[in-house]
Amino acid sequence: MTFTPTTGSVSRILEELRTQFDASESEILADGRLLPERELMEVLGVGRSTLRQALEILEGEGLIVRRQGHGTFLRQAAPTTPAITADLSVRTSPAEILEVRAGLEPILARLAAMRATPMMIRRMQQFNQNGADAKSGRDFEKWDGLLHYEIVRASNNELYLAFFEQLNAVRMEQGWARLKDSTFSPEVHARLVSEHSRIVDAIAQRDADRAADAMAQHIRGVTSVFGL
Repeated sequence: MTFTPTTGSVSRILEELRTQFDASESEILADGRLLPERELMEVLGVGRSTLRQALEILEGEGLIVRRQGHGTFLRQAAPTTPAITADLSVRTSPAEILEVRAGLEPILARLAAMRATPMMIRRMQQFNQNGADAKSGRDFEKWDGLLHYEIVRASNNELYLAFFEQLNAVRMEQGWARLKDSTFSPEVHARLVSEHSRIVDAIAQRDADRAADAMAQHIRGVTSVFGL
């Protein structure tokens, strides 16, 4: 399939990109990675400004992930090791995952407070708001995951990001969303959103100590919600 030149409207480019993301074969993807920007402009018949606006929207929706120095990927195509993930998912437990998160994520929140770009902070705020508007545990889990992932990205540390992606893959293999759904209630929802708000606010204020403390309190809160 070859795209014909378009008027360059952002809405049209978004439609074409989403269609390609869902296609079994795509001219703009290779192993989950998008073509470089210049090639995308040529294939889509669009200018740089329009393309970047469209990609910014897709990143805000959590559909793509930009990895500095590596390119832009579909979020579900982020590098993982399936065999190791499957093995770990049966050898570990939610309690162990939360134990690792308790040690890791306060560090990442601290780094995010020091390194997050204004755009990253805006995405965190939007993901938190989307989570606040969620109507089910499964919907909340989506925005919860995107918020935590954005905080990790904001640490600007590729090793931390790779480790978190593996950790997240194990969580998904274990059916973490179903666990969230089973414990979801208006009270739990309000509590988690409030905890997220404190984390995001501290990062936005560049208060590294407060961000780390807020994240530590949040992980403890999640642990208590699950009764672990």
